[in-house]
This record gives sequence, C-alpha cells and structure tokens, in this order.
Amino acid sequence: MVEIISEPIEDRFYNLVIDSNKCIRLCSPFIKESIVKRIYKNKKSNVKIDYISNFNLGNFYKKSSDIKAFEEPVKYKDKIYNCQMLHAKFYIFDDEYTIVTSS
Repeated sequence: MVEIISEPIEDRFYNLVIDSNKCIRLCSPFIKESIVKRIYKNKKSNVKIDYISNFNLGNFYKKSSDIKAFEEPVKYKDKIYNCQMLHAKFYIFDDEYTIVTSS
C-alpha cells in the first residue's frame, strides 16, 4: 500500500522507530544530533541501525548536519556509510515500512 502524507511525519517516524524489532535503515544527506539521540532513546536495544549520509564539511559548517550526531552510531557499533552525491531521503523499518521524502 502506498500512502501520500501531506502533514509532518515526525510522529509517524518515531512510532516506526519504537515499533521496529530488527533493523532501521536511515538515508539522508543531513543528520542532526538531537534526532539521533531521540532515535536511540526510543528504539529497542536489539534493533540495529544502518546510516547512509553525506560527510560534507559544508553541511557541518552550515549546521545542516552535526558531526557529533555520529557519536551514538559509533558507540553502538551501528553501520555508517558515506555517499558524497547523496540527495535521497528515505527511512526503512524492519524491511516492512518505508518513508520516502524530499524534505
């Protein structure tokens, strides 16, 4: 089933984080420390997270990404991938639910 969501996705996103039982895959060129901390606070302890992001000094300088956001994934030994040409924004929960967004 495909659903077009026109309202903010924050509540839906965190509900999917809470409900995930195996893995979460997050793909976004931007990553913020406050969001990563909230994800780790709400996810189940056994759930692994894979991150695909863009380690771009310009993003860190403009504060659209936080370098400190990568401390939690490193601490929990989750996977982090760098894609310099990344523009996609999608989030996959237990290979069952996906959110695709442009903002």
